[in-house]
Amino acid sequence: MTSDEDTTDSKKSHGESQKFPADLDRALEQSEREVRKITKQGTPGADDSLTIARAQITTFDPVPQPIWRMVNFAIGRSGKINTLAEGMVFGFKKLILNIAKDPTLGGGAGATTVRAALGAVSSDVIVATAVIHAVTRKLHAREFKTVWGPILDDAILRAHIGFHAGARSRQFGSGRGMLAGFSGRVGLAILIAMGTGEQAQTAITNLSSGKSISDVARDTYRCDPLHVSAMLLSAVGCGSDATIGIGSYAAKDRLQLNEDQQGWLSALTITELARKGELPPEGSEDWEILGFKSLDDIEKFTLTATKIKRRGHGWSWLM
Repeated sequence: MTSDEDTTDSKKSHGESQKFPADLDRALEQSEREVRKITKQGTPGADDSLTIARAQITTFDPVPQPIWRMVNFAIGRSGKINTLAEGMVFGFKKLILNIAKDPTLGGGAGATTVRAALGAVSSDVIVATAVIHAVTRKLHAREFKTVWGPILDDAILRAHIGFHAGARSRQFGSGRGMLAGFSGRVGLAILIAMGTGEQAQTAITNLSSGKSISDVARDTYRCDPLHVSAMLLSAVGCGSDATIGIGSYAAKDRLQLNEDQQGWLSALTITELARKGELPPEGSEDWEILGFKSLDDIEKFTLTATKIKRRGHGWSWLM
């Protein structure tokens, strides 16, 4: 027999579920306004791109409410990583144990219980991995995998590099680094998956000719893929600083960013350059804000990024 307390909790949970779509719409609307302030300066077509990006993410509906709640609790507040309680990860046992077993994400902890895994793996890494896993599953329900599949694979490789880009900053963390790196390509994968067959064919043809992903997406989908990524971070519960930091990468002229917004931008910048075999110069603000204090720190990161590019991300279990 159900107690009054259980009934109250059930009604509360049901009420929260019903409110979630409306709350998400408001968050995306706010995110669009915030990114618009930064990207509209000297960036042709930014207004249309942001409107399209928001609509695409609303339709794509990237994560269920339980993951949004986890993300928002763990990393939704900038400059802080909150520790997940066991009750918050109910229903994600298999994923969390896989995270703990991973040599990079969990240090090969090999935990056999959720409690042990939560003690071995930082909460920001758990929620970032949950987001990537959820988005990947959503994409697999869509068409044109032959086109977006390799792009998603590259996004996950960038997430692996991003893990190490964020690892030296306790305030920012590896989880945010993963999502910043993932942002570099996942926006394009979503655009292709949400589009038509003709658009997918045009996109792959133009990408094969050497055009930049930004130009391909703008020409084919009238949308910058990083605007999609920025809206994605808003929709999964990362908070406005993540949205602004990632969205500002697409701007030609940027307004002044605060330290937390700059952290997201720096993680994306370092990951993007590392993927191309380039890096910001020593002494760059991008290194400083993410806790790289010496040339030795930078060289270690460079070596790690090179190994990841050569060997692959190693996270096929996420796909």
